[in-house]
Amino acid sequence: MNANQADSSGTTRFILQDVDQGREIINQLVNNSALPVGDWYAIQFEPDWQSLGKFYLLTIASDSTGPQIAYSLRAEYPAGKLFENDQPMPQDMIFQTGCVAGWDALRHSNAP
Repeated sequence: MNANQADSSGTTRFILQDVDQGREIINQLVNNSALPVGDWYAIQFEPDWQSLGKFYLLTIASDSTGPQIAYSLRAEYPAGKLFENDQPMPQDMIFQTGCVAGWDALRHSNAP
């Protein structure tokens, strides 16, 4: 993320939704001045221990000029779709996840 050219008096909202259950996991409003310049922005939330096979929707929206979000050069995440201003994009957003919950469920489902 790069908030270098973001409107410092504006805000950016991060919403993560569990699509299967139709519930918000996070809804976080952040002042653009608190966002990083050329670094990761971490969003903390409780693990969903039943996340295996679920789809999630991450929405990032600003009330003015928001931060720049890093994109891959090509589609890297086939299970997901990236939209910018409601237009489909051929790339993916660059992100990291800590998939401990899903990995734990997968490990237990394959146990002898």
